[in-house]
Amino acid sequence: MFLKGFANGHSFYPDPVLRQQGDLDFLIREQDLQATIDFLTPFGLAFRAAPLSRWGAISDASFMPFVTSDGSCDLDIHVHPDCYPAYCSLTTERLFADSRLVDAGGFAVRVPSREHALLLCVTNTAKDKFDLFSIRKVIDAMVLIRATPNLDWGKMIACATEGNFLLPTRVFFSLLVALGFP
Repeated sequence: MFLKGFANGHSFYPDPVLRQQGDLDFLIREQDLQATIDFLTPFGLAFRAAPLSRWGAISDASFMPFVTSDGSCDLDIHVHPDCYPAYCSLTTERLFADSRLVDAGGFAVRVPSREHALLLCVTNTAKDKFDLFSIRKVIDAMVLIRATPNLDWGKMIACATEGNFLLPTRVFFSLLVALGFP
């Protein structure tokens, strides 16, 4: 299942080109990790070496980018949709169960439900501490909400409560209101 930029661009933007992305994020079940790596390795992809910086952390949801030797293809393999505590309620199985197929240039691709896509905007923004890197997620959320008048808000609040990220969810939507979004 595709996540973030690619999925959002093909799910609710009027033209996927409007949603720029730097890498291709996709979600697999943890038991499929080795088979996925074995499938992609003959195409010249390998995990990028860890940065030498003392700062930062490696996620428990995804791995170092899986890239071609020339850096032209950058895949981010996720076994959880986002980091702890989000994956306590936004589980891989829940995302797959509620996912849908969309057309991506003549190919049917699996993407999260719109409610899950919106919650991933929230959790990614919270993980980024609401900094400049969050702008894409805020814009994604605004485009998604405008494109989807019938979101299941009760389901999203229940998921945020279960996953213990209701406070960041409230902050996120307060930010949208402060930016003038209805």
